[in-house]
Amino acid sequence: MALDSTELTNKVLDAISQNVDGNGLPIPAPTEMQEYCSGIVAALKSAVVSHAPGTITGTTAPGAPLSNGAGSAGIIVITPAPMIAKTTKAMPDSPKIITENTALIQYIGTGLVAFAAGNITGNCTSTPINPGPLVNGAGSAGTIMGLTGVACAGAVAAATGLAGPEMITIYTVIMDYISQNAEVSYAAGTVQGTCPAGGGPLAGGFASGGVIS
Repeated sequence: MALDSTELTNKVLDAISQNVDGNGLPIPAPTEMQEYCSGIVAALKSAVVSHAPGTITGTTAPGAPLSNGAGSAGIIVITPAPMIAKTTKAMPDSPKIITENTALIQYIGTGLVAFAAGNITGNCTSTPINPGPLVNGAGSAGTIMGLTGVACAGAVAAATGLAGPEMITIYTVIMDYISQNAEVSYAAGTVQGTCPAGGGPLAGGFASGGVIS
């Protein structure tokens, strides 16, 4: 999985069946849509992901690799600035583009990041009688969950006053694409926690500095 703005653009354009939206406004031409989708991908790739203490879990054993390492409810910190930089250049005459971009990206930021069991790894430094930290903790193949086109369209409508079935169609394509293709990862050493003496559940597992690709 990986984000590709051209692929996203093509999916959005394929889903549009007419030239104007429900408000009578022109749907962006392919070039403008390419910049719009490129902006979404740029914003995602500039985002930072973290998991609070206790949301990284797994089973430890003295001196052994972490088993069934997983993560839930990861937080995405994302800014609309990378998207706005692209769309305002491509669509300078669109009066609500900044407001729309901001609402869209803020909604994407409500998604939560999960790592399936086995996608959080590391080595336990505990012994049969002493606890020890998880070392070289890392994560791969994390996914963004909880995003829907209907909810996104609602968030944008609340911010801009614009609404219509075409918006739901477009945002559904975008949210589905993000959910299916965005991949979150943590570099070695950015996932931490305590391995208890003698083994058992990882204690206080957390992570920081995650990236989206």
